[in-house]
Amino acid sequence: MILTVVSAAVTAYLSFRLFRQASGTLSLGKINVISYVYYLSVLQVLIGAILENLGYAKHYTLDYLAFRTDAIEDATVAAYLMMIGLPFVMLTVYKVLRFDPAKQYEDFLKKDIVEKHNDLLFWFLLIVSVIQCALLGLMIIKIGYIPAMKIVFSDSSMNYGLERQRIEAIQLFGISYIKNLLIIFGIPIVSYITFAFAVASRELKWIALAFVMFIASGITNTYDFSKSPMIFHLFVFMLMIIYFRKGIRNIVMVGFGACMAAILVVMYRATGFGSALNDIYGGILGRTLFTQFGVLAYHMEYFGKIGGFLAGRSLSPSILRLIGMDPATHMRSGKVIMGFYGSRSVYDGTAGVMNTNFVGEAYANFGWAGLVFSIVWVGLVISLLFYMIIKIKKTPATIAFLAVMTKSIGAMTQGGFFDFIYSFSTIVTIVGFLIIIYFSDITGLLTGKRKKAKIAAAAAGAGVAETAETAVPAETVTEEPQTASEDVTRNDV
Repeated sequence: MILTVVSAAVTAYLSFRLFRQASGTLSLGKINVISYVYYLSVLQVLIGAILENLGYAKHYTLDYLAFRTDAIEDATVAAYLMMIGLPFVMLTVYKVLRFDPAKQYEDFLKKDIVEKHNDLLFWFLLIVSVIQCALLGLMIIKIGYIPAMKIVFSDSSMNYGLERQRIEAIQLFGISYIKNLLIIFGIPIVSYITFAFAVASRELKWIALAFVMFIASGITNTYDFSKSPMIFHLFVFMLMIIYFRKGIRNIVMVGFGACMAAILVVMYRATGFGSALNDIYGGILGRTLFTQFGVLAYHMEYFGKIGGFLAGRSLSPSILRLIGMDPATHMRSGKVIMGFYGSRSVYDGTAGVMNTNFVGEAYANFGWAGLVFSIVWVGLVISLLFYMIIKIKKTPATIAFLAVMTKSIGAMTQGGFFDFIYSFSTIVTIVGFLIIIYFSDITGLLTGKRKKAKIAAAAAGAGVAETAETAVPAETVTEEPQTASEDVTRNDV
């Protein structure tokens, strides 16, 4: 027990110190992508590992383990390695780049917002928003009701699990991309961008559009009765407020967190799940503190002991095809774990996947070597992303981009390692924001305005050069008094 307590204390201390240096600050009121990863990892992995090793091991996820002691020990080692190794890699990268995260992030927060107005972008987003809202309305008609209203006014007669299956099967015009890309993914993105421009410009048209898209995104994030997506959605807006206001007081973030917890409790109870806050194993506390670590233990037990390693088959089918592997062999580790340990849910048709921290999927594919490599790779990706983001110009669009990527990177660390190698949604997000960020330049190229501007600039330059060539040589100037116009001419030359 003494060794357990000492190892837990040392890991928690070193992780705190290293993450604080890597992120520049662990202040809740100035949270960034690295500190966000730290807090998520502490809540969803580290605390669970420590508690279960101290004897709090009655969570239901551990009931299905065949080799319980070994699995928990291996999962604990994996969690501790990740919590120390991830920030260590980031600090190593910054040492090479001669980058001071604390100073650079503080400078980024203090920057003023530029390019607050963009009328052409407003009309473009207005058209996109109208299309998206029309498609959302069509989807609501197919569902038959607004799911968010069923959560607010709970219906005890509804089977939310079966209803979720029915909603997931709904398609628009027989094309899944319309629902997945334009509605579920696209509407929240547009709501973030319009909110950022509304805050920056304070123009009525941006505020009105942002309000409409905020309502639409709220409906979208609860379309299948999911609870946590809405919380993380609201968190993005809070992140943007932090970047706009150059930081906020920690007590404000604590209050925000309390409100989000209260919303979760209401949503859990409305959908028929118990969510007592005094039960460490049940409801929200159990899902937050123990589930991720428990599923990590499943990964450490199943792969290499009960079943074989996946050997890279968790890569996306597109990547598998590129490297000469059969795309049909694609298999995410969370799906394998659900099929083995959650068989009853699979039989009922209500199962999805059992995701865990990214080190779990890395281990599932390549064992301990893959786990160590994943820590190095993810640390490299996150540190370089943080380095590049705070170097870019601070505009409403880039603030929205930073907030969205912060949420996305955090979700990826708790979802799977191979999302850091290839993720279609991440690529679409980056490309979409690049279009928005450089919208004026792109439209200028398409309309020829940039070309005309270059021609005008060239002509102006030629005019200056011609003036210089025809100017009177200095040695021919007489001693007579010069006029004001002659003085200006000489100064221009």
